[in-house]
Amino acid sequence: MAKAKKLTKPKVETVTITAGAGDNAVEVETLAATIVEIGKAAKKLSKSGLNRQGVLVLLKHHSGVPFREINLVLDGLEELEDKYCG
Repeated sequence: MAKAKKLTKPKVETVTITAGAGDNAVEVETLAATIVEIGKAAKKLSKSGLNRQGVLVLLKHHSGVPFREINLVLDGLEELEDKYCG
């Protein structure tokens, strides 16, 4: 049997990470804050007086996108914060 390697704690450094380049560069913290805001807005929409079916009908009528795809997007928007910032 092979001998197990001892795990060492990795060094932690503070770095600023950006997405994009030049004038389009955005710090990751800004992206994370935006993701949180979008997720909260989606949750707020789902708790509004308009039920899910009403939202689907309005979005389909306005965009022409099929109900199935709109449902996937709405589900994804509500899960953004947990998936990428949690």
